[in-house]
Amino acid sequence: MNLPVYFTLIGGRGSKLDERSWIDDYLDEQRILLEWLNQYPGLNVVVTHGLPWTVGLENGKINFPEEIWDIFKSPNCHLQLLIPIQMGAMWEYPWKEAEPIIKLAIERIGANRIIWGTDMPMVARFCTYKQALDQFRVHCNFLSDSERKDIIGGTAARVMNINN
Repeated sequence: MNLPVYFTLIGGRGSKLDERSWIDDYLDEQRILLEWLNQYPGLNVVVTHGLPWTVGLENGKINFPEEIWDIFKSPNCHLQLLIPIQMGAMWEYPWKEAEPIIKLAIERIGANRIIWGTDMPMVARFCTYKQALDQFRVHCNFLSDSERKDIIGGTAARVMNINN
């Protein structure tokens, strides 16, 4: 069928019970998904809702352990980026504070494997649809035109086999 499979990794489920950290549980979920990806190497997978931005927040910056990028060693694993839904309560549009982690995600994964998302209508409590889109369309000045096109729709079209 050649259809993509979307996964939302949550983490933190057992952290209150077993005294593990939220990020450790998240990384365990990633490891399980990576094992699954290795069993089905031809499938395109999208990790939805981005990475656990709030969990990685330290002194106003998002920092993750190196292992957070391991899942993306699979060339068919893609990342959906939607900063406002997780960070909108802490940061204001255009979420400039997120730009360093967006740059890092592009370096580690590639814009050709990143998909913009909104989480509409839930994100409307923090921003408009236009603002969510403009984060990548207008801001993030470090993006090349081809990276913008990939993130804003090109990657999603390729993953879903849509000719654009």
